[in-house]
Amino acid sequence: SLAERPPRGATPEQRVKVVLRGIAGALERDEVRTRTLMRAIYSGDAGVAAARQAATRSYKAMVDAAIGDAKVPQRGAVIESSAT
Repeated sequence: SLAERPPRGATPEQRVKVVLRGIAGALERDEVRTRTLMRAIYSGDAGVAAARQAATRSYKAMVDAAIGDAKVPQRGAVIESSAT
């Protein structure tokens, strides 16, 4: 949906903040699913690793899309550090 409706903001930082607020808002709206997701993500079970990696990839893709075409020094490092 970010490709169809890019986040508002004059700078990459502003756009990333808009996306992160959207993610936080979605998590707050559905407390049961959020708690279930968090339990799964932080589980030590080996079977959760693939889901955790998929969630991380999705998060990084959203941050990358929010940055858009802007020239950001060390873009990969910025995106990577946002996911940790």
